Amino acid sequence: MSRYCLDTVAYSRFTRGEPRIVALLDAAEWIGLPVTVLGQIHAGFEGGQHKLKNLGRLNEVLSAPVVEVLPVDRRTAEVFGAIILEG
Repeated sequence: MSRYCLDTVAYSRFTRGEPRIVALLDAAEWIGLPVTVLGQIHAGFEGGQHKLKNLGRLNEVLSAPVVEVLPVDRRTAEVFGAIILEG
């Protein structure tokens, strides 16, 4: 089973058509997209010349049946806090 959780870099490489990333994600049975990454993607669109085009592409990706937006839950927040303290 091929399952991937995207970060901002992987999403960007996918939308730019990087062959290796496109092949992996096109064959994926599940793709997770954390809501925090979704926020970073939206922030990257702001003020850009291609905002509408980028939003359209994002909507295409999000509408794929294998894509799931992953919420931030309490456990995620706890791990995030621990990582900050280690840093």
